[in-house]
Amino acid sequence: SIMFVKLFTVIVLLIAAVILNSVSASARKPLTHQNVTGIVTADDCVVEHYTWSCCSNFSIEEYHLSVCISFKYLEKEYGGEIKLTINDYTVIDEKLSLTNPPPICVDVPYLEKIAKVCIYLYDISYNKKHLDGCVKITGKLTIARVFEFRIGCFDIPLLADQDVRVILVQ
Repeated sequence: SIMFVKLFTVIVLLIAAVILNSVSASARKPLTHQNVTGIVTADDCVVEHYTWSCCSNFSIEEYHLSVCISFKYLEKEYGGEIKLTINDYTVIDEKLSLTNPPPICVDVPYLEKIAKVCIYLYDISYNKKHLDGCVKITGKLTIARVFEFRIGCFDIPLLADQDVRVILVQ
């Protein structure tokens, strides 16, 4: 039954992403944040310590999809942990190096030979004061890329004595 839920979730993501490419931004509904201890940015992202999280709710008729992606900077490992959830179901939860990070992909269950969903971190730059980069999600079939959804870019200050804030760059 878990495999069925995973299959259904990823197929819904693929279908929703295709639909979202043609849906105007006005159809997207912002999330409401309750019991948030971090900073909520103007772009509806949440920052707490070295973790940046962005979520979007999408509703078309009776279908509802809540997609969240979070990126946590792991200072000692010069790496990060990236997590993708759909309707509170974890699809991807992986650690990766920030030096030329590879895409993190998951096969669509029962369609492993033909369909994948991938998260890409790109344009990563790092100095002693900031970690910057961008995030996108793609869906792929063996014959073509089905969609590409750019989540946004982050700027994480790395000064230990300062509040950590992330600015989503358009």
